[in-house]
Amino acid sequence: MLCVKILPDHVEKCFSVEKTLLKILLEWLKEDIEGYSILVLVNDKLVEKYDAEVTSADRVVVVKENIGG
Repeated sequence: MLCVKILPDHVEKCFSVEKTLLKILLEWLKEDIEGYSILVLVNDKLVEKYDAEVTSADRVVVVKENIGG
């Protein structure tokens, strides 16, 4: 089970996979992050390229930031 924490909503979403690409994971979260600029942390490190593979052992956090004024 691969889980993602979404901040600042303090929501955790879990998926029934052991590993996947980060860009696919973000596609699954599209409903939750649409309309926001995001930062992605994997194991407390900022990720800028979304072709990395993540596993259920990784700690994945998505931080939503409001865009616009």
